[in-house]
Amino acid sequence: MPLPRFANKTAQQQTKIPLRDVLVTSFVVQIVAAVGIVGYLSFRNGQRAVEELAQKLIAETGKRVEEQLTDFLENTHLVNQLNVEAIDRTELNFKLGLPQPRGEKFLWQQMRSFKSIQWISLGSEKSGEYLGIWRNPTDKSLQIVAANQSTNSRNIYYATDDRGTRTAKLNAEAGVYDVRVRPWYKEAVAANKPIWTSIYPGFTPGTVFIAASQPIRDRNGKLLGVSAVDFSLSEIHQYLDHIKFSKTGEIFAIERSGLLVASSSQESPFRKMPGKQQLERLNVLDSQTPVIRIAAEYLYEHFKGFGNIQQHQLTFNRDGEKYFVAVLPFSDSYGLNWLIAIAVPESDFMGQINRNTHNTILLCAAALLLSIIAGVLTARWVTQPLWQLNEAAKDIAAKKFDRTVAVSRIDEVGELAQSFNEMAAQLKTSFQALAASEEKFAKLVENLPVGVSAITPGGAVIFMNSAGEQILGKGEMPDAATEELAEAYQTYIAGTDRLYPAEQMPFARALKGELVIAEDMEIRRDGQNIRLQVRALPVFDSAGNILYVLTVFKDITARKHAEQILADYNRTLEIEVVDRTIELGSINARLELEIEERKQAEKIVRLERDFNLKIIENSPIFCVAIDSDGKIIRANRCMLQAVGYTAAEVTGKDYLATFVPEGDRAGLHSIFERVTAREQTVNEHRILTNDARTLLVEWYGTPVLDENGNFDFLFGFGIDIGDRKQAQLALQKSEALFQKLVVTVPGELYIFVQHPDGSVNMEYISPLCREIQELEPEEIQNNSALLYEQMHPDDRPSHFEAITKSAIELEPFSHEWRITTASGKLKWLQGYSRPELRENGDIVWHGIIIDTSDRKQAEQELKQAKEAAEAANKAKSIFLANMSHELRTPLNAILGFAQLMEPSANLTLPEKENIKIIRRSGEHLLQLINQVLDLSKIEAGRMILNAKNFDLYRLLSDVQNMFQIPAQNKGLELIIDCSSDVPQYVQTDDVKLWQVLINLLDNAIKFTQSGSVSVTVCQNKETIINPKSEENFNLFEAQKIVIIYFEIADTGVGILPEELDSIFELFVQSSSGKKVQKGTGLGLSISREFIRLMGGDITAESEVGSGTIFKFDIQVVTATGPVEVINKYFEVTDLSESSTIATAKISNSAAIFTLDSKPKLSPEWTSSLKQAVRQADFDLIATTIEQIRSDNDVLAEVLLNHLYNFDYQKILDLITEIEL
Repeated sequence: MPLPRFANKTAQQQTKIPLRDVLVTSFVVQIVAAVGIVGYLSFRNGQRAVEELAQKLIAETGKRVEEQLTDFLENTHLVNQLNVEAIDRTELNFKLGLPQPRGEKFLWQQMRSFKSIQWISLGSEKSGEYLGIWRNPTDKSLQIVAANQSTNSRNIYYATDDRGTRTAKLNAEAGVYDVRVRPWYKEAVAANKPIWTSIYPGFTPGTVFIAASQPIRDRNGKLLGVSAVDFSLSEIHQYLDHIKFSKTGEIFAIERSGLLVASSSQESPFRKMPGKQQLERLNVLDSQTPVIRIAAEYLYEHFKGFGNIQQHQLTFNRDGEKYFVAVLPFSDSYGLNWLIAIAVPESDFMGQINRNTHNTILLCAAALLLSIIAGVLTARWVTQPLWQLNEAAKDIAAKKFDRTVAVSRIDEVGELAQSFNEMAAQLKTSFQALAASEEKFAKLVENLPVGVSAITPGGAVIFMNSAGEQILGKGEMPDAATEELAEAYQTYIAGTDRLYPAEQMPFARALKGELVIAEDMEIRRDGQNIRLQVRALPVFDSAGNILYVLTVFKDITARKHAEQILADYNRTLEIEVVDRTIELGSINARLELEIEERKQAEKIVRLERDFNLKIIENSPIFCVAIDSDGKIIRANRCMLQAVGYTAAEVTGKDYLATFVPEGDRAGLHSIFERVTAREQTVNEHRILTNDARTLLVEWYGTPVLDENGNFDFLFGFGIDIGDRKQAQLALQKSEALFQKLVVTVPGELYIFVQHPDGSVNMEYISPLCREIQELEPEEIQNNSALLYEQMHPDDRPSHFEAITKSAIELEPFSHEWRITTASGKLKWLQGYSRPELRENGDIVWHGIIIDTSDRKQAEQELKQAKEAAEAANKAKSIFLANMSHELRTPLNAILGFAQLMEPSANLTLPEKENIKIIRRSGEHLLQLINQVLDLSKIEAGRMILNAKNFDLYRLLSDVQNMFQIPAQNKGLELIIDCSSDVPQYVQTDDVKLWQVLINLLDNAIKFTQSGSVSVTVCQNKETIINPKSEENFNLFEAQKIVIIYFEIADTGVGILPEELDSIFELFVQSSSGKKVQKGTGLGLSISREFIRLMGGDITAESEVGSGTIFKFDIQVVTATGPVEVINKYFEVTDLSESSTIATAKISNSAAIFTLDSKPKLSPEWTSSLKQAVRQADFDLIATTIEQIRSDNDVLAEVLLNHLYNFDYQKILDLITEIEL
């Protein structure tokens, strides 16, 4: 049976959809989608535009209202204050029963200046008399109003001329008027301060006022009266009414209690209630204006009242109508606390948009109907001739090759019909040839001496030749499944009684797209065990899908039996050599037959190569074939597009010369040699494109052999890994940074997760857990309960409480507990972490666990040392040394990490400032610790002088640069005067000299507020040099010992005479130092010891209020010339601050290397050290440095000093300079 026929059995039927329906449906769907989307977007954009316009309009209106109200009200309390000042000047008084023309003119002038004021009133506490100025709202004239004994306590109105003088009496109000019962008077007296009164109605019906009132008292605190300025709310009503920002929108002002103040609807804030004489304030929730009432109800419901409303812009729906509302507070320092609200219905803006939307819907419906009709007609016109072609195609499929299509159209369909007729003729010829070929191929397969079968991916055996049926004892099984094949054909694993596993079947493995060869199968039939050799090869269709698996198998029982016999006869070779030779000849014949069969199979594989070339050509990866001379045979489309060449331009060209950069070619020659030696290779190299770009490609090279087994050509396929490489580099960099952090941090980093169901797990824990908990990270991640089991039973409740509190309140976790490790060690641990809530509800803690056992032990030792210090000073020194060393180690780590984090571009300004605070505080603390350490060395007698050559002028210049900015920040003049007789290059302990100058200058600037600070340096030729001093120096010829004199003077606060003798004692501070609360009282004591160690002494002179002078001298040896220093003395950071802390960066044993005395180091050692530094592996760096201690102890000490200060860059710079 020909293979192409049974291949059709695997084809799947597709659902048939008429072309006419497809055309009409797609056309209609596109029209509907386009029209619908355009209409919807148009409507939504209109809504958004309206909403943005409304919000901007409301915000602008609110701003205008706020500004206008401020203009209305801001001058009222100013008028009251002017009145108070006039009373102080006696220009006004509270003797209101007496004529005071000058005072009336003053009030009249105030009224004339401030146009928004309705009344200015003065009321007397003693008599209840009244004097005021009233602005007539009708003609805006100003009238004087008085109520006193002369008017029988009635209000009398007087006209005024243009100078404020009374002219004619106008009218009088009935009834007695006593100001002491008026709201504006009583409320001011009760408050006893300037206030805004409550809103009250005027005597004239319909008038409503609010008054700015201020009680006035004499110098003894006695109440004289009240000054008040009345403002009419009708001004606000009229202004709000004149703002026309929308058709039905409203603006209103209310008090926090909800009482109406004013509105654009001019609704009165008072209303008359049935059965009551007095008017009552109107609550905005009872407003008769619908928009105001609806907006007020929404604000009251949304904010649970009006008391806590701040500035907001909101939208809401009520009764099917959308509203925009804005509310902003309006208040001042005199108790005014209003809310201004603006409410606008959306319909004011959306009317025209809604009408346009209706028209759009009608037009869309009409367009849709026309498109459907046009689509149906077009589809019929297109599909009618295609239907004829379809019928003709069905006839051809039924092998009616004489059928033709008669289409008279001359368009594309007509051309298609003509092409179809030509195709039918060609198919007829091709099918006739194919039938003959199939018959020939079927005979070939049927007569093969090996079994051949075809199995579908589902396990159905759809073809088997006669040789296969003879071997297996069964033929085709088209209905079988994969799991049934082993039992159906009685297929076992050779030498066992187990059926061959379905997933290990050669055809099942071939479904993965690979050639499979197996010899571990045997068939059991008719009581015989038949060993098989099986080859399985997948066959693909044009789309790359597997049609079936072609299996070729043969009976190798005899061969296997022969091999077994051969193995048995090898043990008895001397006895049966003759018989063995005969059998070997037979086996050799069979092997030759097998070799021939393999060659035949290789030919079949090569026949498939043409098919594979199609796959290669369309592959999305680079494919190239190169002959033994390095010439390009073929390159696929993907590669040609990437490099910008055509196939004609590269075929026959040398691959290396065309694509590989010149510098990379030498390395690829060896790879080509390995490939030609039949070795598969994998490598990465760059290739050049036509436009001079470079691509990084990962290549897989495979040699292809000819039928004789000789090298034919190299086939390589490559993947552009440029982007992947960059991602890998970024990932490696990030991973390296994290690993540096993990290694450098003095504790174990962890990520702990608590899930919503209460379960927990440890997502990550750093490898330091092997040292702390003596557990592997994988053990903890798989079972976080191990940490709880290690915890001391007494510490578990408090630990659980701390983690629960942190989870509930999302507060940082900080706790200390004890554990017992597997080795029985009791350790103290301290954890720090910060929780965060993930979107899925998980709570995750990122933190660190530190082994504080040493600290606990140090605390215990500290306690013991403190007790011992009361008995002996020597024990105190030991304690100070231990404490200094224990604190300095973690402090160096803190400073190191602060220095690493500070330059980071990912930090915000507040975070950088916090890191600066950490660094400055740490440096200050390190300075104090160093002082304590120096003190302990001094007391223990272990402080030594490390004399070395250095540039004294440069040291003084560095000191000046260090303190220049702190001095300038305080407005001080810093002067350093070095005499010409001072030698430039000297030999002494430069570190101790530097520290002395730092201490003295730091104190001078600290205690000097104005003036100057000066340093004078000269040679002291009068002092006699002690001959024993030469023992401290290594003198050469032309060198001599000289005395250098230093004087540090300031114009500061000075030191009391009685304190001069004690300032050099330990822990003693002057009274000035205690006032500023800076320092520890150690600096001067340590400085004196350093100076004495350098062969000198220090004294102090001071005058309180004039300044202080410190004088000291030291012995030095003159040097002959400069040397190159491979370490700086100090690193001073943050000179912009007032702090003048400097941190020593080299130890006392650090050396100065000259160009002629550089140490000789092996390239392997320097390379190892550089690699360790780049990995930031602290332990590895220390181990590497210790390797050269026996050869160069000084260099090792310098490098270790940089390491302990986390100055990795200085280590690299030092090694680089030595290598030069």
